[in-house]
Amino acid sequence: ERKGIMDGPQSEDEQLGVAALKEQTGESSDEQALRFLRARSGKIEKAKSMLNDYLQWRKTYFADGGYETWRSEIMSEIRTGKLFVHGKDNDGRPCMFLVPCRHKPKESTDVAKLVKLTVYNLERAIDHMPEGQDRFCAVVDVAGFSWANMHLQPVKEAVHVLQNYYPERLGKAYIINTGIVFRSIWKIIRPLLDSKTASKIEMPKDHVPLLRSQFPVHELPACFGGDLEWEFSPDSQ
Repeated sequence: ERKGIMDGPQSEDEQLGVAALKEQTGESSDEQALRFLRARSGKIEKAKSMLNDYLQWRKTYFADGGYETWRSEIMSEIRTGKLFVHGKDNDGRPCMFLVPCRHKPKESTDVAKLVKLTVYNLERAIDHMPEGQDRFCAVVDVAGFSWANMHLQPVKEAVHVLQNYYPERLGKAYIINTGIVFRSIWKIIRPLLDSKTASKIEMPKDHVPLLRSQFPVHELPACFGGDLEWEFSPDSQ
């Protein structure tokens, strides 16, 4: 069943908090105000500060137009297939796929461009959300991922963007094909995540039956355990 943030029960305190946030920040969307309020556990002043930071960031970051205008600027990163949006899960959540082994830090040295790739895909996921759904899911395939692919600064900045500017947007994340090397790298990444984000992450030992139960198998690429014969193409992004 598809559920957006406004479909669930809202307490009287949340309703009052949403009204206060909208009045104090100029935010026009009840849904957006509620996301930031819940991200700060109902604490209005903290939610206000977080929402104001987001509004200022968005005004600056998108000053030259919508994310679609960035495509040519970040095409070298899109083309790698390290991060892309494809299909939806059974709840209608657009899926963002990450393939970290395709990232070559010595070739992709522009951190700002890598962060822009992240924002580009977050915006694409949001634009692909059907009515009644306001979250996305993620599949992170760490097969072949090693210390040679590790690039901590863009990871830190991407996590910051997700948690501070897109709160309550991640519905579920699956990290698949984990091994000894990734587990050692995970010890560095895990402390960057807040408890809400971390609670949505699952690392199945056998991802194929799990993903086949969570996604329409005819839309899930065979390389991730589905039935779809599909290859990444930058033209689809």
